[in-house]
Amino acid sequence: MTMSPLRALVGLLVLGACAGAVAEVTQQDAPKASTPPPAAVAGQAPARSADETAVRALIEGFVQAYRTRDADAVAALFTADARIFDESGKVTEGRKAIRDRFAAAFASAPGLSLRLEPATIRFLTPDVAVEDGVAIPLLPARTEGEPAATAPVPEPPAPSHYTATHVRLGGKWQTAEVRDKPAPTVEGRDEGDRALDELAWLVGDWIDEDDQGAVFTSARWSDDHKYLLREFKVNIPGRRSTSGTQRIGWDPVRQKVRSWAFDSDGGFTEGSWTRVAPGHWVIKTDGFLRDGRAVSATNKLIRTSPDAFRWSSIDRVVGDEAHTDVEEVLIVRRPPAPSARKK
Repeated sequence: MTMSPLRALVGLLVLGACAGAVAEVTQQDAPKASTPPPAAVAGQAPARSADETAVRALIEGFVQAYRTRDADAVAALFTADARIFDESGKVTEGRKAIRDRFAAAFASAPGLSLRLEPATIRFLTPDVAVEDGVAIPLLPARTEGEPAATAPVPEPPAPSHYTATHVRLGGKWQTAEVRDKPAPTVEGRDEGDRALDELAWLVGDWIDEDDQGAVFTSARWSDDHKYLLREFKVNIPGRRSTSGTQRIGWDPVRQKVRSWAFDSDGGFTEGSWTRVAPGHWVIKTDGFLRDGRAVSATNKLIRTSPDAFRWSSIDRVVGDEAHTDVEEVLIVRRPPAPSARKK
């Protein structure tokens, strides 16, 4: 193999582990971008197009109208023939019906507020955007000095997951359709189990090795089969070995595969996984080193065979410094030890 362990270290940052090692090695050995791109400075949000900004403003407008209990303002954000599908499939169609639906909801649950967390916004055409997200109901906070109620505080409704289609009509963005998704089933295999099944091929031992060193990775299921547990070890001659652990699981609130990782240098990261196609994932990672510097990257995992997968990494930032992208590298399954092969 021609890939160096330095680039494999970057692959670990893709998965959110060994962040400290990545920062240390890349700062010393890897070339840095001569000028950090505008969206690649720690602490700044990625650059957005004017259309995405407008769609997010539409989403925020809905939240504000909901919080002020203004059914007319809510309805004005929808197209005249908009449709809302609830979790059971019941349809509310037309702006007036939507206005009446929210007016009834506000009357039946006084004080209930809402927070929306858009997970993704995809533009199918310049005038059509699809948003996937989660709606989180919020109970009103008790004012300081207000006496506590004698009755138990009610639990807010459970978060709901939705897909919304927004369209631009006459230069103005409006919502054309909202579909509430059914909650995951409690019994049997739920959506999270099925999502993790698509990463089951990661179970086993993996290696990237050349004359500069080696990176070892292993993965196994947790006892309850709800998480993938991964361990990493980086061996480069002349450097202190670095290791890391990672837990990959299903986030029921965001309805996404996510990961949480910690490295032996004291850094930690979180990752958000998006399945693009079978065996093809995009992972956005964010976290911090032990010294407080932020680290982030956008990475791709592409399975090429039962025993190999490719990694690439872009938008890599350590502290306030942008680092060069990492082109695709190959990681292969580690063959069994000779003694194991003889059994």
